[in-house]
Amino acid sequence: MDCLSLRSLTARLDSCVESSDGNVFKTHCLYPSFSPVFVTISAWGDGFRVSDGGGASESVIRQGLDAHALTAALKAAKNKYHLIEHDGVLSLKIDSGDWIENAILAVANASAMAASLAYAHVEQKSSKDMVPEIIAALSEFAPLSQIATDYQVRGHSGKVRKFDVAVIGPHNLLFKAVSPFAGSVNSAYVAFSDALREGSPMYSSSTGYGVFREKLSSEDATLLNDVAILAPVASIGHAAKRDFIRHS
Repeated sequence: MDCLSLRSLTARLDSCVESSDGNVFKTHCLYPSFSPVFVTISAWGDGFRVSDGGGASESVIRQGLDAHALTAALKAAKNKYHLIEHDGVLSLKIDSGDWIENAILAVANASAMAASLAYAHVEQKSSKDMVPEIIAALSEFAPLSQIATDYQVRGHSGKVRKFDVAVIGPHNLLFKAVSPFAGSVNSAYVAFSDALREGSPMYSSSTGYGVFREKLSSEDATLLNDVAILAPVASIGHAAKRDFIRHS
């Protein structure tokens, strides 16, 4: 296969639409929700201004995430890629079209990074809030010496996947806190599907549990049920105890 053929196959990934704010260009970068990052390109003197149009902020706000987490995430992304941040919009001004591709990449990557950092902050907070409850429930039937936190498992891909809590034994029980946000759901799905995929080291000797406090959407619940057992934090002890006794 030659490059010309590949370009024809991937042409749909490249799109540019004119708008009142400038030309909106679809990039290959993704937000945690897996939606693409768009950048807006407009004239600036003899050069160009490239911005994310507030895409990172919109992605985070749409999920109802912590505003403080968004502010910190935008600042981190701005500093890493040497951008300007104003009213939740990341942008970069360039003097020449020679830098347009680099500017698009910088803004798109920064926007995706900001959203990912904000999602990660909420996910970590959710995990920290539920971990003590999960441990307390598990300790009613499992010795504390068998309960581990931040337990790492090598998945089928070769990457290391981390779980919030694990009961270690002949048959391991792996627990990951899940919140009703796209980033948290996607992170849990990737971790479980990789760690417990057929052919992975833990495939036949482990069971995964997605633990939630806030109700997940039916679509997210269906997705996670394909790779793990879903249980509310209030009843995780009852759900896991049966597994623990059966494999002891």
